[in-house]
Formats: sequence, structure tokens, C-alpha cells
Amino acid sequence: MAALSNTLQVSNRFVTCRAVVGRKNYLQVVLNTMIVIKGLRVDVLGETVFEKVNLVIRSGERIGVFGTRPSDVTTFLGVIVDDVEADGGTVTREGERVAYVSSKTLAEGTESLARVLHARPTFLVIDGGTIVAPVNAEEIKRFIKGFRGGILIASEDPQFMQAANLTRVLEIDAATRTIGSYTKNYSDYLIEREKNQERIREAYEKQQKEKRRLEDWLTQKREEANKDRSPEKGATIRAKAKYLQREILDKEIPKPAEPE
Repeated sequence: MAALSNTLQVSNRFVTCRAVVGRKNYLQVVLNTMIVIKGLRVDVLGETVFEKVNLVIRSGERIGVFGTRPSDVTTFLGVIVDDVEADGGTVTREGERVAYVSSKTLAEGTESLARVLHARPTFLVIDGGTIVAPVNAEEIKRFIKGFRGGILIASEDPQFMQAANLTRVLEIDAATRTIGSYTKNYSDYLIEREKNQERIREAYEKQQKEKRRLEDWLTQKREEANKDRSPEKGATIRAKAKYLQREILDKEIPKPAEPE
């Protein structure tokens, strides 16, 4: 089968596309499409946004992307459509034609969506931004449901994400610089996320309590050692300080966000 490389412009952005030419072969391309991410790392202004990311996105998946910082989501989508250069790792787009769909495209409605589908993409990256459903929610739902390839979608509007009928969710955690994967729909993801955040908050509070206890102990013992000038106390203090560094400070849990 002959392959064609070209460029598709959607919402004033250019995305490199690769597809097999011909209507007969199109369905096979869609079914075989996948995006493979290995060891991905991206830095922005000297700060690592995410690292050691390994993901496989298969054809037909409807994946929502969320993040503790909206800018991180935008960066991730940019990597997928090759607008943002990775600082490490690889993103392999196997046999796909990728189209970027912005909130502007969605807001413009049927005509803009038809232009996207006319290019016969096998994978859509949809950045819904702050688009407000239900302005054109039914139109968007029909658009998504009728598309047979993969979809990676982000939006700050919960109604819009609910309408997308997600099969999986990716969550970018700014604190740990990781991207977690949940095999959940949107509603189940929100429930699971809250449970995870509660567990993290509990672990954080427990660790901070132990940290304060050890630091108070060290402060007290150092004061005593200064008065007594005891070598034995000095050795005990050094051992405890190393324990604090090794078991608490080196493994310190980033402070989690407060519950909404």
C-alpha cells in the first residue's frame, strides 16, 4: 500500500498527517491506528512538566486528559500533534492521520467539523478548552460518536467531557510529574480521583506528623548534647538525622491540593 505524507490545517494550526491513500483501505488504517509513547519527557522554561511517560493509545479509544495545571494538558496535546518538541523519549504515530480540533472549531459548528472529517483523519486531538456545553453539545456528541478512530480530548467543562463517552482518562500530576491512566468513564474517574486524593492527603499528613516529631526530637537532643558534650549522644543524633533524611525528606510527599 502506498503512503502519503501531507499537512492538514485546522483552526490555524498545521499538523503533519500520514495516511494510506484510497477509500478501500481507510477502514483498515483506522482499525490499525495507534500512538505509542515511550519514556517521554517535556521541559518548559527549565521545569520538567512530565517524565518517564509510557503509554499506548489504540484506535477507537476515547480518552480524556486532565491535569492539575491546564497548561500541562495543552503541552501534552501539543506533543501528540507534534507542535511541542519532546526533551526525551519518543512518540510514534503508526499509520495515522492526526487532526487537531480546537474549541474555536467546535464553536463554529457543523461546517468546521465537516472540514475536519473531509480530510479523513484516523485520530482526533480535541482541545475543548472552556467551551460551554450545552451550546452545541448534541452536535459535538454526534460528531464524536460517528468518528471511528481514536480521540484524545480535553475540556474544562464537565458537561462536555461527560458527553464525550470516555473509555479512559489520563491525569497529569504536576507534583509528581507523571501521567496516570484510569480505565474509567468520566463519572467513575471523578469518584476514583477523589478517593486517590484522599489517600494522598492522609499519607501526606501522616508523613508530616512524623517529620515534625523527628525534627522536634533532634532539636531537643542537640540542645542536650551541646550542654553535656556527650559523644554518645552525638552519635545517636547523627544516626537519627540520617534516618530523617533517608526515610522522610528523600521520600517527602508533595503537598496535595485542598479538596474542592
